Amino acid sequence: MFDNLPLAAQTAYAQLLEAVTSRELRRTAALLAGAFSRKTIGGRVYWYYTYRLPDAGVRQAFVGPDSERMQALIQAANLEASAETVPPLIRAYLAMGGSAAPPQQVSLLRHLADAGFFRAGGVLVGTHAFLAYANVLGARWGGHDQTTDVDLGWSDRNISIAVPASPKIDLHDALSTFESGFVPTSIMGKGIGAAYHASKDPDFRVDFLTTLSRAGGRARSIDALNVTAQALPFMEFSLEAPIQAVIFDRRGRSVLASVPPPARHAVHKLIVAEQRGVAHRGKLAKDLAQAAALISWFAAHDPGALVNARTEALARGPSWRMSLKAGWARLQREYPAVVGAFERAASG
Repeated sequence: MFDNLPLAAQTAYAQLLEAVTSRELRRTAALLAGAFSRKTIGGRVYWYYTYRLPDAGVRQAFVGPDSERMQALIQAANLEASAETVPPLIRAYLAMGGSAAPPQQVSLLRHLADAGFFRAGGVLVGTHAFLAYANVLGARWGGHDQTTDVDLGWSDRNISIAVPASPKIDLHDALSTFESGFVPTSIMGKGIGAAYHASKDPDFRVDFLTTLSRAGGRARSIDALNVTAQALPFMEFSLEAPIQAVIFDRRGRSVLASVPPPARHAVHKLIVAEQRGVAHRGKLAKDLAQAAALISWFAAHDPGALVNARTEALARGPSWRMSLKAGWARLQREYPAVVGAFERAASG
């Protein structure tokens, strides 16, 4: 399911994450006059950058979850990492076994990050998040194909990091003016698509996903982003308490993205696996393969984190318990060795 990267590689990624985080903090502070602050949300502490725009009032940009590393970066008098220091760190990490993303996906994510998507609380979900976990966890996945789909999650209920002010980001315009010329695939709501594809490459696709609302329905307009998003059940589990990861390519380009915690990703994949119909057997197999790879890693390194994520999901209600138990049973049928290894680690 996975191979462990050497300790030197894990150290190299930590250095890369620090350098890219420092670069983004420095860019934010240079572009927006303001100050860093932190707040506690749902028992977790997060950092924000608070600033004021002319005629727009006070705004807050998401910086990241609290940690000693984050505090040190914020308190530093001069954040020294620059764009020139990052590519050599990427090359060094790649030489040790790091996992790079395709250049076109990195270009797209950088473009959306510059538009403010991640600062406003957006989260990269799906397969690209899973691929990023290899670097986050110090692993190399075996047998998992790359994907051209980019899945982006958003909660206008602010369950993830509680950004208080409506950011009014025009992602429709950002995608339309991107070098690949994205156009809406499906027209919903106000005439803006929940999915986009590159005009010259229909397989290069962006999907916007969000949580179900009380009004129901499978798609709704996200005014803050000027897009329509597909509303999915259980989506909130992947949007809460995001962590940060560096997505980079072999050319040395990088972007700092918010992704779900890997334990939550694994549990969410088991939950939604049972929502797949017969027509989506390929996606079901991918969901189970990602969950199995992550659970295998947690069995070897941190079973408690997976136990906690699973326990939290089970406590959310009958539909959550039914879906997760069904997903776990399917995983046990198809990946019995993974489930056995995890249960032994969790009980020991």
